[in-house]
Amino acid sequence: MEHIQNFRDIGGYKSKKGRQVRWGKIYRSGNIHHFTQQDSIRMNDAGIKTIVDLRTIHEADEHPIHFPNAKIIHIPIPCGDKDEMAQRVMENKVRKRDGILFMEDAYIRFIANNTEDFGEALRILLDKKNYPILISGELGKDRVGLFISLLFSILDIPQESINQEYMASNRYIDLSFMAKTASSLSSDAQETMTVLLSVQESFLNIAYREIENRYGSFDNYRETGLKISGKNKDKLKDILLK
Repeated sequence: MEHIQNFRDIGGYKSKKGRQVRWGKIYRSGNIHHFTQQDSIRMNDAGIKTIVDLRTIHEADEHPIHFPNAKIIHIPIPCGDKDEMAQRVMENKVRKRDGILFMEDAYIRFIANNTEDFGEALRILLDKKNYPILISGELGKDRVGLFISLLFSILDIPQESINQEYMASNRYIDLSFMAKTASSLSSDAQETMTVLLSVQESFLNIAYREIENRYGSFDNYRETGLKISGKNKDKLKDILLK
């Protein structure tokens, strides 16, 4: 993509029983509001029918999506107070560890405060008429990354593959758009910015530890938190695995 960060198809990964996630069913990306004509052609070629936008109301109002060929479903999930953290970075009032703590706290909050929202987004995937589906966020790495990891856990994808797919965002996000801003910052602020614009396995791990602490097991989290029944788990497998 020319102006869409972190866009990719999540197909190809294999479940523990050897079934494979179908290609061309679910895509993930960062913000698509500034897509070019070429980007639009590529998304149309992918046949995307539904865009699930996980950005906050403020983010969506600031950069609204207008993509006439798809139904847009907005499920706002906050990712910490990014404006305050950005201000601290610009004022050189942070250390690298501050960025890590900020991100870890955001992932804990995803589980503590937004489980119902993730469940709502997952239930969109139960309707075959919605496919192909694009799951979109700001950079498409945290809210989208956790969402895809939860989906993969439901599909019984091995943890190694879940981590691999999650960490792929570091390859698909081009940080050059922040180069000019970063050049005027202290080394601590630059390191913090890098943490905020990338993913680490520790972020995902802390979310899954929070699931264990609150629900005892992922299956219990799926049933009582996400409200995805065993029947719906099987339905997702039938739709998304071959």
